[in-house]
Amino acid sequence: AYTEVETQTLITQSKKSGFKDLENLLSRRRNISDIKTNQEVVFVGWLERVLKVGKICFGIIRDWTGKIQVKAQRGDNAYNVLTKLNPESFVIIEGVAIEDPRAPNNIEIHVKNVHVLSVAEKLPVPMLRLGNSDITVRLKYRFLDLRRRYMRSILYIRSWIVNELSLIHI
Repeated sequence: AYTEVETQTLITQSKKSGFKDLENLLSRRRNISDIKTNQEVVFVGWLERVLKVGKICFGIIRDWTGKIQVKAQRGDNAYNVLTKLNPESFVIIEGVAIEDPRAPNNIEIHVKNVHVLSVAEKLPVPMLRLGNSDITVRLKYRFLDLRRRYMRSILYIRSWIVNELSLIHI
């Protein structure tokens, strides 16, 4: 994990190297659900988890539309950045979408560049265990609980029901 000084240095380096044309970069941004194979893509999202396997690092990136797998080779700058980031860090990923039946949604991104927008602190409760935690823990870390798809779905359905009921004129 990064120290506070390393975090600020990393963000500063990202700004110097890749954020000169931030508007251009973000104008090419797509939602994860819109990514198709065999094209260069730019997308933003939260780093959900990273798995190192030999000389390759796989990461799962999540945005508000879905999840996608990214892949970086050891020796690349992207590998070094991804393996040191904490879960829930917010990043911009540049890469090429390749079809891979083993990846979620059968699409894998071969990462060319990672721009760190925000480095998350170490999570007090792993996201995978949060759903099975006691209600007091879930309430204390509700800002993390709301990032889980299940909880967002409940809130969306509740909002939809309230909206539909408000349209009924008695």
